[in-house]
Amino acid sequence: MRSPRSDGTAATCPKCKSKRWNEPMVVVTSPRKGEAHYMGVRERPDTALVVCRGCGRRWYMRDGGNASCPECGLMASYRDRIETTSLPLWSSGTRELTYVVENGYGCVYLWDGDYPVACRYVHEVLRSLDTTIGDLVQDVNGGRMGDGFAALADDMNIHRDDHLQMVGYFRKRLSLEVEDATILALHFTGMGPEAIARRLSLDEGEVRRAFDRIMDAYTNSGIIVDDTIFTEDPFSHYR
Repeated sequence: MRSPRSDGTAATCPKCKSKRWNEPMVVVTSPRKGEAHYMGVRERPDTALVVCRGCGRRWYMRDGGNASCPECGLMASYRDRIETTSLPLWSSGTRELTYVVENGYGCVYLWDGDYPVACRYVHEVLRSLDTTIGDLVQDVNGGRMGDGFAALADDMNIHRDDHLQMVGYFRKRLSLEVEDATILALHFTGMGPEAIARRLSLDEGEVRRAFDRIMDAYTNSGIIVDDTIFTEDPFSHYR
């Protein structure tokens, strides 16, 4: 913070020497090698996580690959594709932890089958595991950290409904209905619209309309909108 720098020159992290300290680390799984690696932000990902709107099946698809659901055969639309790269961290039975980058934020999801149990921002996860994203990738490739991930999955499951504590506040502060306040509370954990729809058994269109109402509520309240609020055109809501 104290080192002089000219306009347009990014600060450098004193530990890892990265000038991209404020960007989520993008990690992809190579379909050829089966290993995770870093990806430059401007590179195209090897794989993308796709969620079928018909049956809920999740699968990883290479760029330009077949967009037909392997479970029900439904063709996946653009909205079915979570615009992210995804790194499976750990799995046990039907439970799975995945690291994703969507809407510009790095998050870790806990899934139980196709159900998104909980979500946390990756910086919270790294802090709780006392590790870095680089070490995490190496540990995943080396098959290590099983106990740490299992404990993380258990903790996320225990606190799966902690977002409900914020519902009352959002209702009062923004004059939201319970459902919209619940959607906003889940979004504040890092969960994206597609996952929120699945979590609350709602149509994705309903969730996106709820985000529009939430944005209107923020605008009417005079609160400066935070980037964590999803909208197709965020700049139109800024003051």
